[in-house]
Amino acid sequence: MDRVIITHYDNDHIQSAGRLIKENGKFSEPKIIPIKQVWLNIFQHLHDIPQKVAELSDEDQQHLKEFMAEHSEFTGINDEEEYEINAEQAVFLGKELLAKGYPWNDDFRGKAVCMENGRKVLVKDTVRLWIPSAADPHQKP
Repeated sequence: MDRVIITHYDNDHIQSAGRLIKENGKFSEPKIIPIKQVWLNIFQHLHDIPQKVAELSDEDQQHLKEFMAEHSEFTGINDEEEYEINAEQAVFLGKELLAKGYPWNDDFRGKAVCMENGRKVLVKDTVRLWIPSAADPHQKP
């Protein structure tokens, strides 16, 4: 497997990836399948990215509160386990990756997987991935 890409912290993603890494064992001696690299952003990756945060107007803040109240699964408040966002599990998975020697975000020089750290990723001669811009997701690099 060329890349295991964990896109977000929902339990189904983090738990499944954690189970795969745990059961697969060490990077150098895989029990299930060789994994060339894992993409996962946790806090240590994200604190170096410059953030542009615009202040929300009072009206926008109210709209956001109403939206979150209607869709509580986005806030992690929902009692259904499957909707919880669990950063703690992501940190645990990061520890597993380090302990088992897996290459982690190497395509991005160990930094966050984001367009600021690399737009194009050559996986194989015939396979290239590109990281889209949030401002223009259809723009190719």
